[in-house]
Amino acid sequence: MHDQIQENTVQHLLNRLSELPDHPRFTGAPFDLSLLDARQLGSIWPAMRRAQTLEFKDPRAQFAHSLCKQIEEAELAPVLDEFSALEVFRHIKAGQWEQALRDLSYLAEKPAAPLQQELIRILETKPSSYPESREYKAYAISHFAGGHGLPELRSEVAERYKNSPYRLLEFDILPELSPSSLLALAGTINGYFMPSGSQLAIDDPAIVLADEAAYIEFARETLLSAAQHINEIQTGKIAYKADAAFSTDDAQVISRAARVAAYRDEPWLRPIIGPLLAGVCVAPTAAKTTPSQSVAITMGHSIEAVPTPESVRALRDTLALVRHAGIKKKLSRNVKPAERALAERPSVALRMTADAKPGKKHLSLLASCMESGYWLKMALSVEEWRKHLVDTPAGAAFANSVVWLEQRQDGRNLSFTETTSNADTYMTSADGTAHVVDHASTISLWHPLTAIAAERHAWQSIFFARKIKQPLRQVFREHYVADSKELSSNESSMFEGHIVSIRPLIGLARKEGWSISKYEGLSRQFGDVSANFDISADLYPGATGYGTSGKLRFAHKNGKRWEDLPIADLDIVIFSEVARAVDLLVSVTSFATDNEANEKPVTAGDLGLHYAEQAAPSAQSAQSAPPAYHPTVARWRHLAHLSNLPLGVMASNRKNTLAMVLARQIKEGKITLDERHVHVGEYAIHIATARVMKGGEPIEIAVNQEKAQLAAMPWLPYDEILLQRILDNVARLMT
Repeated sequence: MHDQIQENTVQHLLNRLSELPDHPRFTGAPFDLSLLDARQLGSIWPAMRRAQTLEFKDPRAQFAHSLCKQIEEAELAPVLDEFSALEVFRHIKAGQWEQALRDLSYLAEKPAAPLQQELIRILETKPSSYPESREYKAYAISHFAGGHGLPELRSEVAERYKNSPYRLLEFDILPELSPSSLLALAGTINGYFMPSGSQLAIDDPAIVLADEAAYIEFARETLLSAAQHINEIQTGKIAYKADAAFSTDDAQVISRAARVAAYRDEPWLRPIIGPLLAGVCVAPTAAKTTPSQSVAITMGHSIEAVPTPESVRALRDTLALVRHAGIKKKLSRNVKPAERALAERPSVALRMTADAKPGKKHLSLLASCMESGYWLKMALSVEEWRKHLVDTPAGAAFANSVVWLEQRQDGRNLSFTETTSNADTYMTSADGTAHVVDHASTISLWHPLTAIAAERHAWQSIFFARKIKQPLRQVFREHYVADSKELSSNESSMFEGHIVSIRPLIGLARKEGWSISKYEGLSRQFGDVSANFDISADLYPGATGYGTSGKLRFAHKNGKRWEDLPIADLDIVIFSEVARAVDLLVSVTSFATDNEANEKPVTAGDLGLHYAEQAAPSAQSAQSAPPAYHPTVARWRHLAHLSNLPLGVMASNRKNTLAMVLARQIKEGKITLDERHVHVGEYAIHIATARVMKGGEPIEIAVNQEKAQLAAMPWLPYDEILLQRILDNVARLMT
C-alpha cells in the first residue's frame, strides 16, 4: 500500500511539472517529499530541472522552485540512475559548470559513454564568468567525463601557477582522491578562508580531505616544506624580500593543509605550527614588514576555525612578536574565537596540560575548556582524569580548585574535591568524609543543578571557608529550571520583556561567542544544541539605542539540518547553561555599570524633568514622541524600572553570596539584608543594580581610585562587577 502511494505521488509530481494547469493560480495539494526515497526523488529530478528553466511566471517553474526549496530545507538528496542522469545533463547548457557539479554528486554509478559525452559538451565551453578555483571545477567534471581534456588542463595549470609550487603539487595528487573529495575541492573559492562562527565551515573541503590518505601525506609534506622554507628565510639562507615567501595561491593550499592536519590533530603538526606562524609574520630584520601576509592571515583564520593547544599558543606567542600593525590587528581578532573553539574540542584541548607551565592564562583557558564540558557532556575515565589533570603541574592547579562528580557504574553520582597538601593528596566529600574513587567510574565537572540544595550550600561553605577562588564559577554558579508550562515547546519566555542597551549587548555577545544577525537576533551553539535569542532591534556593529528581549528558542542538529527541540527533550544542565548565558547578556546590558564616557554633569533641570514625568506620565503619552533625557536621567529611569522587577537568578545568587560575605556585619546589626536591598543606616543598595537610595531618593557615590575598607574588606568567592560594586558602596557608607 505504501509503495502504491509513493508511485502515485511520483506520477502526480511528474504531471504537475510537465503539464500546464487548467488555471494559472491552481496550486493543488502540498506534497511532502520526505515520503519519497532517494531513487524516487531522482526519477522526478529531470522534470524538475526542466521546469526550473521555464519563465518564472510559468506555474510549472514556480512549482519546481517550491519543490527545490523544500528539498534544500529538508536536506534531501536524489540518487540519479543512468537514465535520469542522462535526462538531467542533456538539459544543462554548455558552460554551466556549477549546475553540472551540483548534479554530479547525485550519480548512483560511474557515467557511461552517453553521459560522458554530455559532460564533455558542458566542459568544452568555458563559463561566461570564469569561476575562481576553475582548475578544481574543470578537473572534477573531466574526471567524470572519462578524463577528457586533462592533458590540456595540466598544461594550463602549469602555466598559470608556475610561481605557486604548492598549488601545482596539490593538483598532481588529484588523481589519487575520491570523487567526493574532487567535488569538495571544486566548491573551494579563492580568497581568505573565513570560518563560520569560529567553527570549521560545514562545506569546507578539509572535512572530506581529512579522510584521504593521499591528501594527509600531502598536507604533511606541504607544511614541513613551508616550515623549512620560512626557516631558511629567517636564518638568512634565502634573501629576505617582504611579502614574497609564498604566493597568495600557495597560501590557500598551506592553509587548507593546516586545517586538515588540525582537524585530525596530527602529532607532526604540533612542533612546526609555532615556527611556521611566527616565521611568516615577523621579518628576519628589524623591518615592520612580513615574509608573507597572505599565509599569516589565512593561518590565523585556520587556527580560529580548527584550533589545537599548540596552534592557540603559537597565535598568542606570535602576537607578542609581530611588528606589522595590520597583521597584528588581524591576528588579535583570531585569538578569543580560537580559544572558544578549542574549548569545544575538550579531548584535544586537555593535551595543553602536558607541557604547559602553571599560570593565569593557562588556567583560564583550561577552565573554559572544562566549562564547555557542561554542554558537551564530557566525562573522563579515571585514567584520563589523572593523566591530564591530577598528575600534571598545570592541571593540578585546576583539579585542586573545583568539585568533581564521580559517576559510578551502579548509577550513583558522588561529588568530591581533590586536595594536595604537604605533597599528600586526599579526597573528601561535601560532608567532610574521605572519598575513594572507583577506577571503573567516569569523572566530570560537578554542576550545582545535579545536587540538592543542602549539598550546594555545603560546598559553598567549604570553598568560602578555605578562601578558594575557583578558575570558573562553579559552587556559586547560577542554575536555571525551565517553566513546566513550556516543556512541550521549543520556546522559553524566561528572559522576555527586558529593555537592553544595544551597544554593550553587541560587544558582550560577540565576546561570549554569540553570532549577531540584523534581523534574527542572537544565536549560539552549545554542542549540538542551537539557541536563538530574539531582540526587537536591528543588531549590527555600531548599532546604538535600546531594544526589548524576546523568546529564547532551541533547536538541535539532525544530520545537516536544524530542527526545533522541545525543552522537555533538552538536558537540564544544557538548558541551565544556555539560560545562564542569556541571563548574563540581559543582566549586564539592562543597565550600565558605569556612566557613559561622554556623559555630561546632570543639572537640577534635568532631574526636575525626570521627576515631573514620573508624576504626570499622561503628559508624555500625549506627545508625539518621548522627550530626550539626559544620559544620567535615562540611566536613573532605567534603574528605577529594574529595581521594581523581581530578582532574577543572578541577583538571587548574589544575595545569597552577600549573606555569606557580610555574615559578621549582619550578626552585629551593622547591616541588614532584605528581599532586594542591603541596608546601611538610612541607605539602601539594590542587589540587582547596585543603585544607592537615601530616604527613597537616588544618589551617586563617587568612585574612588582607592577602595574603601570594610573590616579588611570581606573576601569574595568569585569576581563580578556588581557584587564588587555593592560591597564597595557598603564599605564607603560604613566609613
